Amino acid sequence: MKLPNVVFVTDDQALQNSISLVKSAEFVVWLVLDSENLYKSLLRRSVDVLVIDVDIPNFDALQAIHYLFELLHVPIITISSTQSVISEAELLHAGADRNLIKPVVINDLFANIRAIIRREAPKQPMIFDANAWRLDCHRWLLSSPSGTGLELSSREVVVIKALMEAQGLPLSKTELTQRLFGFDESKPVGSIDMLICRLRKKARNVLAQELPIKNARLNGYVFASPGMLV
Repeated sequence: MKLPNVVFVTDDQALQNSISLVKSAEFVVWLVLDSENLYKSLLRRSVDVLVIDVDIPNFDALQAIHYLFELLHVPIITISSTQSVISEAELLHAGADRNLIKPVVINDLFANIRAIIRREAPKQPMIFDANAWRLDCHRWLLSSPSGTGLELSSREVVVIKALMEAQGLPLSKTELTQRLFGFDESKPVGSIDMLICRLRKKARNVLAQELPIKNARLNGYVFASPGMLV
């Protein structure tokens, strides 16, 4: 299967070093240093996600983002500093999917890339399975394969829905936190651990069985049984 291409555009040496050190089995990383090399790179290869540092000198970031978004129709993540002359609203209006503020935590950046790639991937239709857990997002109700229902809070619905939509793939705590709170950096990723802990305890008390939400490698969670949204 062809891996997605992710092109990073930055002249930030620290960020370049961090990107170079991270190895991903989920996508191919291409690093370019300026706008001229960006356009040359795009002539030679396809791109699935663009990550653009808007603080590169002599680079009209807004014009480039608008042009590339209209031309390529691919998701664009922007990176900016708190001193940037371009506001986040301007970046989003130009076509950016989301904006991250420097200094960027490399694991958070890669979590955002994985979330976008997962969102853009063709969705497999959910086939009815009598042994599946069923989530009713309108009634805030999770039903076990035996038909016993567990009432959920709105936040529990968001987390279980995200895990079911991942169809057996793990989601990091950062990704789940962003599903719950957006990009509010005041919300610690530990909030997810507390929510999952309470949810597991509630399931044991009400359903008399364990939820199929398992701890995953790389600090995340996975819904480890068939699940359906109804």
